[in-house]
Amino acid sequence: MRYCVGVGAPEPCRHPFQARSSMEAMGIDVVATVERAGLPVAFPVTDKVTWTGLVLLF
Repeated sequence: MRYCVGVGAPEPCRHPFQARSSMEAMGIDVVATVERAGLPVAFPVTDKVTWTGLVLLF
């Protein structure tokens, strides 16, 4: 598995052409999309962080 360097790291990204933008950066309302999918959304996060991803097929 390949990992990129973290934000603020002294070295540049090792795989700049494999980088992917966040859903928010693509203009997707993540909270509304997750709610429409029937998944629970709660703010502020209290005990457990749930990461959300999206796979687009065409």
